[in-house]
Amino acid sequence: MNKPKNSKSHTGLQVLYFDVVSLLLSTDYLNKHPQMRSVTEIENYFSMNHASFLEQVTLDPEGAKLLNVFCMNSNVLLYPLSTLFPREFLIIQGIKQEYIASDERLTLRLNDSNPIRRMLAHSYKMSADWRVVGNLDLYDRQLSSFSGRYIKVSSASGVTENLIREIADSFQNEL
Repeated sequence: MNKPKNSKSHTGLQVLYFDVVSLLLSTDYLNKHPQMRSVTEIENYFSMNHASFLEQVTLDPEGAKLLNVFCMNSNVLLYPLSTLFPREFLIIQGIKQEYIASDERLTLRLNDSNPIRRMLAHSYKMSADWRVVGNLDLYDRQLSSFSGRYIKVSSASGVTENLIREIADSFQNEL
């Protein structure tokens, strides 16, 4: 039996690397929750320690719920690009633990904090079919080689049903 042209076998691991800030602290979310806007302003972030910052931040619960439903329906795991929000924090904020890809010991240069290099090292180690989503303007040059895997979003709307459809479609299409 021939495999249809745009179908993909889902036997391998699939990982969605995502920018937590642009998806779960979107402008729309912050506009609806002004207290979060003041917490996430850069001046406030630098004026408090990391633990205090995390105690005051609440990620978009609707966005987290959409990501969970997507993972449940698609067999895709999530992996945050930034180390700003640890796994435990994401779980407390509503991302289900079973939908977060395992943390692997990665071989990177000492003090390498580049999220794209971390993502590539992680996906290679996991032998994963991957996509990356978010507003990653700072890394556009690095991501230009992966245009079929990079789903660029504005920081305005965060996680929407349309974005979830776009992500699901990208995993369905051959690269």
